[in-house]
Amino acid sequence: MSSSAVLAVHSEDFSRIISGEAPLDNEMIDRMYAQFLSDFQGDVKTLPSSHYKRGEMTKSRREIYADNLRSIIKHNSDPTQTYKKGIN
Repeated sequence: MSSSAVLAVHSEDFSRIISGEAPLDNEMIDRMYAQFLSDFQGDVKTLPSSHYKRGEMTKSRREIYADNLRSIIKHNSDPTQTYKKGIN
């Protein structure tokens, strides 16, 4: 599957959340983050570098993802914005 097709699948599955039409909770963030890792970074087991313990890196990266996701939702929920943000 091409990266553009993967992006479309990821965006389509969670489009109501990204647009601000559906609620976002920690369980949904976990599901979206797991899907993001699967779609864009391959096998989760290969992610940690030698500078991070697996759990520490995964947690900090997940928090960055969650913060960015909340920012995207806030932007997309604002009717004064002239464009929509997404995950890429």
